[in-house]
Amino acid sequence: MTVACIIIKRLPCRVEAARHSRAWRDPLVIYDSQTPLQRVVDASPGWCIHPEMPLETALARCPGAFAIPADSALYAQRWRAVINRLRNVIDAVEDAGLGIAYAQIDAPDAHPSDEPRVVANLMACVPHDWEPQVGIATDRYAAHCAASIARPGHALRVPDAPDLRHDFLAPLPVNLLPADVRILADLYDRGIHRLGQLDDLSPEVLEATLSRTANPSATTTTQESHPQIPRAA
Repeated sequence: MTVACIIIKRLPCRVEAARHSRAWRDPLVIYDSQTPLQRVVDASPGWCIHPEMPLETALARCPGAFAIPADSALYAQRWRAVINRLRNVIDAVEDAGLGIAYAQIDAPDAHPSDEPRVVANLMACVPHDWEPQVGIATDRYAAHCAASIARPGHALRVPDAPDLRHDFLAPLPVNLLPADVRILADLYDRGIHRLGQLDDLSPEVLEATLSRTANPSATTTTQESHPQIPRAA
């Protein structure tokens, strides 16, 4: 199986930039007006403003920012339109949430040389100014990692061979694991910053870390009580 992961980073900002000319001049902060403290939904890069941050804190970090309330229905509508266009290119498309989609790009009768054409057609479904990042691999996790680090507007392929796949993933940050932030924080505290370092962590230590962060009050845990963490190898 060959999977393509399509990622659109800062999708709300991209939608709003098309509606407000000021968003091209000033840093943009989008906030949820319905939440306590009006927490940030999205923001222009470079100001250390993160989702869930209180709007007051964000504006203190960037006093000249252009702050607007989020229009979640509009963002979802624009994303659904992209998903529909993707499904016109290939049937097997999964909507994984706002700004993330997966597509199985190898059909039983497809020739390997068709892959670049299919990927190009998928990218053409996304507005050019959204700068899609695409990762291609034999599994969803590696495809997502590749898309996360691909250049905006470009595709990046993970090698199929297991040893080359390992070498590709090993230097990537451990925060690409599909794990709870407490688990990631505990791994960082143990000095585990790159996926390749998981190779040096014994299964017993890794299991203890996951168990403690997933359920701090429990003395024992089952494998199902915490997220499955793919090994880099």
